[in-house]
Amino acid sequence: MFNALPGAYLLLTPEGVIEAASDEYLAATLTTREQVVGRSLFDVFPDNPAAPEAHATRNQRASMAQVLATGQPHQMAPQHYDVPDPARPGTFVERHWLPTNRPVADAAGRVTHLIHAVVDITDQRRAERDLRASQAAEQAARADADAQRERLHEVLMQLPAHVAVHHGPDQTFALVNPAYQAVVPSRPLLGRSLREAWPELASQGIIDVLDRVYATGEPFVGTEVPLQVDLTGTGRLEQLYYNAFFCLCAMPRATSTASWISLTT
Repeated sequence: MFNALPGAYLLLTPEGVIEAASDEYLAATLTTREQVVGRSLFDVFPDNPAAPEAHATRNQRASMAQVLATGQPHQMAPQHYDVPDPARPGTFVERHWLPTNRPVADAAGRVTHLIHAVVDITDQRRAERDLRASQAAEQAARADADAQRERLHEVLMQLPAHVAVHHGPDQTFALVNPAYQAVVPSRPLLGRSLREAWPELASQGIIDVLDRVYATGEPFVGTEVPLQVDLTGTGRLEQLYYNAFFCLCAMPRATSTASWISLTT
């Protein structure tokens, strides 16, 4: 009856000698009844030297001693306790368990045996480990992307060329480097749409060009593009010529267009 119990169980003497093992326990530990019965639990299942942080046998001894001293069951914390690999002597198969040790007392109340029960939680532990590794890799990738964006931002802000980045279909200014802002020092640009910031350009076709770059992803290169611009904020338009390069770029949380322009005389 003990052998056929629906669970993974061992019947142990107070010294840790295995007197019986359920079929499910044998299957979970890759052993046979002949290999384990009559032998010490710690001889059959020694610590895996490749997992020195596990302390599996030490923890099991401590739990058994507590049950013998108190006569009360003891639920152990999850244990990393690998089992020998029968197919490759000298190696181990990864196993994680949720063990419980229960006393078996005689008529006088003396503990004569212990029932050692385990639940195999190896798959759960592996899934948790894989999730942690995935989260760590995601965090590392995010940190690396943030660092790259920060480096790009620093480079763009220091370039002598006139550089701006616009977010979204409204072409809202998300970045304006000092050289670009110096073209119109008194005009606020950040956070404003291109049409709000440069209303005089609405009828000159250049905003349509930027919209087309945003919609199609096709870059635009223009040489000596004529534009009439209000540089002083007085409403007086000046005829200027720009070399321009507009392209689509990947920025945080939005698709953006980037503008590189230079004034030609």
